[in-house]
Amino acid sequence: MLSMSDVRNIGYAAFAASAMSLFLLAVRWRSRTGLASLRLSIVACTIVVGIGVALFVLASPARGLAVEELHSWRTGVYLTLYCVAFLPAEGIIAAILIGMARAATDWKRRTLVLLLLAAILVSAIDLATRIVSGWMLAAGEVNWFSEPRSAVLNDLLFYPSVIWLVPVGAPLVIQDIRMRLGFASSAEGRIQALSPMWNDLTTVAPQYRLAELSDSGLPSATEREHRMRIELEDIVFAMARYLPVNAQWPADPADRARMLHLACTRYSAKNTQPHPGGDTVQLPTWATDDGAVDAVAAAWMSVTDARPTALAASS
Repeated sequence: MLSMSDVRNIGYAAFAASAMSLFLLAVRWRSRTGLASLRLSIVACTIVVGIGVALFVLASPARGLAVEELHSWRTGVYLTLYCVAFLPAEGIIAAILIGMARAATDWKRRTLVLLLLAAILVSAIDLATRIVSGWMLAAGEVNWFSEPRSAVLNDLLFYPSVIWLVPVGAPLVIQDIRMRLGFASSAEGRIQALSPMWNDLTTVAPQYRLAELSDSGLPSATEREHRMRIELEDIVFAMARYLPVNAQWPADPADRARMLHLACTRYSAKNTQPHPGGDTVQLPTWATDDGAVDAVAAAWMSVTDARPTALAASS
């Protein structure tokens, strides 16, 4: 059976997982595409698993006891390990909120942002004092600060931060679950579908990307989707000038994706001059239709093994 020590370890491992989730959420918010890279997600998951395993190992001598009762180096490392994972996540979220506070024009939004910043500050103090008290206990210093740390000070510092973070974060989690289960078709979902093709085309032709936004101008998902579609349309029309003379755009989305890949390949080769336009090139009018662009983006990943980003990087 699970002991109380095991339950606590599982809870703290979940705490570390929530820290990494907040970190990835903040990274997605700051990203123009609203996505985090697969490599970063894998690293975050690996860190969470490592912290979880380490917590069980560190607390193994404390079966039937609290790890604070060991009064050894294990106590300090244990409390540091699960607390320190949250600090970078809160730091990047605080940076985003500060930018939002500066850009806010109405008092209601600014008040909400300031309340969230206050909650993060209280949480950071809570985490820092946990670490300090852990190392005090490891050194055998049991006093008014370290002894009640898991009782009175826990409640005093923990609940003021959670009471604001939960109602703000819960709708985001619910929306994400709805999207993943297919119950909601939102701008975030469309951004995710467009991103593979958008990433490749903007890497091939970065000059067609619109100006980067500052933190104070963080766009909504709808605005990010609109910007992505504008950039995709501009790049598709530009790449069409590098197709063979009199090339005709096919009706099938997969064939259109292959032809677009061919145009990117010829553009990346740097040895093909663009056509001046006119009758020599059929305009890709499909690029102005959201449904047609979505269909090409859905077929993009499977049309060829040779990705245009690789071609651009090697040229």
